[in-house]
Parts: sequence; structure tokens; C-alpha cells
Amino acid sequence: MRYSQKKLITLLTTAITLFIAFLASNPSVRGPFLSLFAKEPFTVVTVVDGDTIRLANGQTVRYIGINTPELNKGKGLPQCFAQEATDANKRLVLGRSVRLVKDVSETDKYGRLLRYVYVGDTFVNEQLVVEGYAHASTYPPDVLFAPMFSAREQDARQQKRGLWADGACDQDVKDVSKVSPTPSGCTIKGNITTDGKKIYHLPVCRYYSQAQISEDRGERWFCSEMEATSAGWTKAGGCP
Repeated sequence: MRYSQKKLITLLTTAITLFIAFLASNPSVRGPFLSLFAKEPFTVVTVVDGDTIRLANGQTVRYIGINTPELNKGKGLPQCFAQEATDANKRLVLGRSVRLVKDVSETDKYGRLLRYVYVGDTFVNEQLVVEGYAHASTYPPDVLFAPMFSAREQDARQQKRGLWADGACDQDVKDVSKVSPTPSGCTIKGNITTDGKKIYHLPVCRYYSQAQISEDRGERWFCSEMEATSAGWTKAGGCP
């Protein structure tokens, strides 16, 4: 019996989803598998902060899928746990050889490479979330490990690790990556991608559930497509 194109796409999507879930739950397999897609190792010469590093070749790398407290927030004062997150990042990567894995985007709007970072079998992005130094922070289309990062954050919160420990930081810092609530009747998500493009997601779009709205970044909700397009936003990829 011949499958229709729609059924084949459904089967392929299901298989990919299951495989990603398998990788997410099996670190010993995930590292070697993703290293097949990594470029040659690079040496880290500078740790800028908890989620940004500089390589020996002069390139700056921003970790995908996570966000750590800022060293220079507002009037130049560090947020709570910013120094601890930076020190943790140094412990993991400074002076060491790292392998970089790309998701979808090449760079963000600041020209920084967007990458998953590995030191041996250690998935650095994940480890920072596990230890409570980073939030899960998802910006489509770079969403490969978004569910895993969210699960790791929830576990760190429950176990009160790092910045989630009682009395470690005030609520503003703990909610630095919080999602803005949905306005009544407005379900279209206006998201700004890592390279600065303004796109909107309908509930039927592929990345709708992963997209988060952060008003601090200029993102917003729309009540209609006309409102979104009139404001200069364009429909995201993966939308019908």
C-alpha cells in the first residue's frame, strides 16, 4: 500500500521527534552523535559572561537556548548570580577545546555565532541550566533542545540549585526570562528572532508552542494578522 505524502510527512515528523527525545534523555549517545555535525575543536580564550565566550580565532559565541543573569544590567551593575554564572562557565570551558554545533541560525543580530557547545561529553548549555546558573530561553527557529532545557530548569527550581536556592536572588532575577501573559482574546505571538527579524506565530504554526514573548525585548501579542502586518511583522516560517 502506498502512503500519501501527508502520511509520510507525519511519520517522518514523529520519527524525528522520538529521536530528539531519545538524544535528550541519553547524554552518552547525544554527545558523540552531535559531534558528527560539529566543526573542528576551538579553544576558548575568554569567558564574557555566563552564556557567551570568545574563541582563539576571534569569534564570539552565544549559547543557544539559555540565558544567564547579566553582568552589566541597567546602570552597569551585575544582576544577582551573574558572577557565579560567569565563574561556572569559566570552570567548564576557559582554556579548553570546545566543539560547536549549529541549530538553524548562524548568528544573532550582534554578529555572535549561535551554537550548542560541548567539552568532551559535557553539553555546556545544558549543564549551566542543570546547576541553576541559567534559565531556559527559547527563540525560534533554534528550538532543537527547548523541551529538554525547560525540563532541566524545572528540576533545578525544584531542587533549589544555584539562583533558585532560597534567599539566593530576588524574584526579578529569577523571572528574567519570564513570558508575558496572553492578553484576553489575543493569541498571535510577535517574536523577534536572534538576528532581529520581527515575525509572528499563529496557533497553527509549527513553532507556536516554543515561541516566548518577552516585552523587555520588544516582543508583543497581536489580536489579528492585520494588526501584526500593519505593525511591520511578517508571518513566521512553518505557518500554513
